[in-house]
Amino acid sequence: MAEINLTDEKGRDAVVAAESATFATEYRWIDEEQQQVGTRKILRATMTESDEALIEKAGGLDEVAELLIESDDDVDLEIFGKYL
Repeated sequence: MAEINLTDEKGRDAVVAAESATFATEYRWIDEEQQQVGTRKILRATMTESDEALIEKAGGLDEVAELLIESDDDVDLEIFGKYL
């Protein structure tokens, strides 16, 4: 907190404190159905199944589709879509 020394011509003095005041602005995001909207983080892949890992494993973006078709991996329902 900042302090300011004030003195007048009659020799009176005072020390006042200066503090900034902020007001929190709250926003509510409403969807078409007038429901409160929120954000969530959802897991879509593990590190071994990320886009970058698949591209590196396949050797290029064009080969990723063939890799997925050949491997015929199923989606891990235990982790896919999990809230973080």
